[in-house]
Amino acid sequence: MAKASDKALVEGSIDQMPAHIQKTAATGAGNENVSASDLEIPQLKLLQQMSPEVQKGTDSYVEGAEPGLIYNTLTGKVSETVNLVNIRMEKEVSVFRKREFGGGGSGSFIGTFDTKPEAEAYLSDQGLAVSEYDVTDTAKHLVVVLDDTGAPESEAVIFMSSTKLRTSNKWNSELLMTKADRYASVWQLGVERLSNAKGTWSNFTIAFAGWCPPELLEYTKGVFDSVAPASAA
Repeated sequence: MAKASDKALVEGSIDQMPAHIQKTAATGAGNENVSASDLEIPQLKLLQQMSPEVQKGTDSYVEGAEPGLIYNTLTGKVSETVNLVNIRMEKEVSVFRKREFGGGGSGSFIGTFDTKPEAEAYLSDQGLAVSEYDVTDTAKHLVVVLDDTGAPESEAVIFMSSTKLRTSNKWNSELLMTKADRYASVWQLGVERLSNAKGTWSNFTIAFAGWCPPELLEYTKGVFDSVAPASAA
């Protein structure tokens, strides 16, 4: 069997395109059938005490990860705040295994569904006890994450369920109050600590940071146009 050789390869990083490729092969040809549904979009996760990323000594541990920090699954960055632009929000139903039945780790997430009856039917079809799972309404926000200079860094999704739904609803209300397109403003995603008789946990906060400058607005509108339904585009 022939063995691949890298002797003829042009060295360099994936984000540094050689001049000859820029000149003759920078049109994206061959990707015509790749749509947004075929891409893996990173997630902004709010780390909690039970998050696998904070468990030192495990394969899932992320250097510097601590409860109460925001983790970008694409870049591996952990931070207290993230500036971003909200592109679109969808409602769905998420299913997680309850902690008292072995949930809370990386394997506790079962999936997302359009309705609660659909989610419960799936669990029953799989021979799983519905009572051992949390079937909860979830808001999924598609956002554009900005780097330290305010330039687009990546797209990402944020899942907000349970107590995070209050933050989602507040964010939606404030976006409507701007009376501008959803993708026209920049927001800062932060974290707050909450507690009750059952313990303490972290929740997202959101605050208006400013308006998109022209170049950023052009970019976020392009992202919106690529994911919006035909009737809304």
